[in-house]
Amino acid sequence: MDADSPLLWIRIDPDMSVLRKVEFEQADFMWQYQLRYERDVVAQEEAIHALEMFPTPASRLALTDILEQEQCFYKVRMQACFCLAKIANAMVSTWTGPPAMKSLFTRMFCCKSCPNIVKTNNFLNFQSYFLQKTMPVAMALLRDVHNLCPKEVLMFILDLIKYNDNRKNKFSDNYYRGKLINALANSVTPAVSVNNEVRTLDNLNPDVRLILEEITRFLNMEKLLPSYRHTITISCLKAIRVLQKNGHIPSDPTLFKSYADYGHFIDVRIAALEAVVDYTQVDRSAEELQWLLHMVENDPVHYVRHKILSMLTKNPPFTKTSESPLCTEALVDQLWKLMNSGTCHDWRLRCGAVDLYHILFGMARPSCLPLPELGLVLNLKEKKAVLNPTIIPESLGSQEPIINSSIHGPLSAFQNIEHDHLVKELASSISAHHQGVKRKNETPLGSPLEPGQVLEKDEDNSKVKLKIRFSNSQEEEEIDMDTVHDSQAFIYHHLNMLERPSTPGKDPPLQEPVIHSLPLVPLSSFVKESNSSKHSDHHHHHHHEHKKKKKKHKHKHKHKHKHDSKEKDRDFFTFTNSPASGRSIHSPSLSD
Repeated sequence: MDADSPLLWIRIDPDMSVLRKVEFEQADFMWQYQLRYERDVVAQEEAIHALEMFPTPASRLALTDILEQEQCFYKVRMQACFCLAKIANAMVSTWTGPPAMKSLFTRMFCCKSCPNIVKTNNFLNFQSYFLQKTMPVAMALLRDVHNLCPKEVLMFILDLIKYNDNRKNKFSDNYYRGKLINALANSVTPAVSVNNEVRTLDNLNPDVRLILEEITRFLNMEKLLPSYRHTITISCLKAIRVLQKNGHIPSDPTLFKSYADYGHFIDVRIAALEAVVDYTQVDRSAEELQWLLHMVENDPVHYVRHKILSMLTKNPPFTKTSESPLCTEALVDQLWKLMNSGTCHDWRLRCGAVDLYHILFGMARPSCLPLPELGLVLNLKEKKAVLNPTIIPESLGSQEPIINSSIHGPLSAFQNIEHDHLVKELASSISAHHQGVKRKNETPLGSPLEPGQVLEKDEDNSKVKLKIRFSNSQEEEEIDMDTVHDSQAFIYHHLNMLERPSTPGKDPPLQEPVIHSLPLVPLSSFVKESNSSKHSDHHHHHHHEHKKKKKKHKHKHKHKHKHDSKEKDRDFFTFTNSPASGRSIHSPSLSD
């Protein structure tokens, strides 16, 4: 401490009249003075949190004085216990004397003639009661140079359990015994396996064997003499899960699933379900995840259903940034149905399902789903269709210029031929081979036409029309691509021609695509052929124009009925299908 400094400690906004978050630093002696002499509880808690960064003998002495001071608020003394344990672990190489807090606990709660035997319980002083519960839990967090709990501390906690006497006490000691079991769980450290040997009850560590025997004894006694709100059972279940996570006993959720069944006390069920959720997250068990979701859908107690979703959100089996075998299409479909139809009667369950879906998959399309059905993006202004850029892999995008160059190379060679009769013969043979399918240099979609479609263009008004011949009938239907109504009809027809991914549980009919090999033809040949036939068809122009207007008028009335029916069908499937089914146009993560 600087003798010339007039400041003992500094506080900013002590009355907490401003919404703020303040982080400032001061010397360790200033925090120690603030802890000792500041009478504000908030200031004492701030000093305790700050002293964790100063593991010095002076900080140890200040925290010990707070533990012995009975006028101090009991929660401040409880926090000082855990802070003293952290400082003792940081000073493990220079720590002198008995373990932290042992001598203080012996002086306050044990017999003077035999320090290992605790006095008869007397919980009339509530501050002493809370301190007596907290100090063994904090002592179990002490570690030696080998990062193990000291043998002296473990035997001291076992003696507290052994000599516990509550016969003359008017209050129940179930919470105190529960804290002693938590202290046993805190003393457990990760197991050291030699040659990947399997842990069994025969080759257990002696200290771990003692802990497991005490937990088993408490758990069996609970079935004969249940404690208030089954606090001992809850502590035992948590301790068994700690032993499993540290590798001392085999990891098995069977015990927790039996305690989580309907009929047990609700606090016991919540503790068992928390252990199952932790097992699902650690072992990546798809079976236990489905078991939990089945309880969310069918459990009679709504509070338990809500708590399962809340625990899965806090401790998720996987996240959107990590790859996991649990991320499946069936899970996406199950959660999607749970959000939209399975929890419509309870807003808490629905919000919990939405939170869980966001934690697992985020706002983007889940990676386990197949490619979306809208593989084509239609541009009505340019009358072109291109593949959706959000689903094109980078490898395909890099290969596209090579394919185009290999196609246009032979085309340019054919265009240099000046013999018109050879070009006409080649064009006529191709048109006969492909049953009258005509292709132009630039189609409205920039993609090959489907079988049964013929593209025509009027020379006088330069309108593009598409003739569609349906397979079940011989009728042809004309679609005017320049009007909005007919261009929408073309869009819906083209979407119906796409292959749609099947819904879960339904297998699509297998259809093998038939690919016809096309010889490379100069596109100018089609233009020449149309120019040569222009004069021969001139005298039929007026009669042909009259037929087109009649067909166009007839088509608009017939197509309007089809357009309305398709709109109704599309609106019907908007909310019933999940993103996993592949049929929803408005899927939640589909890019525009």
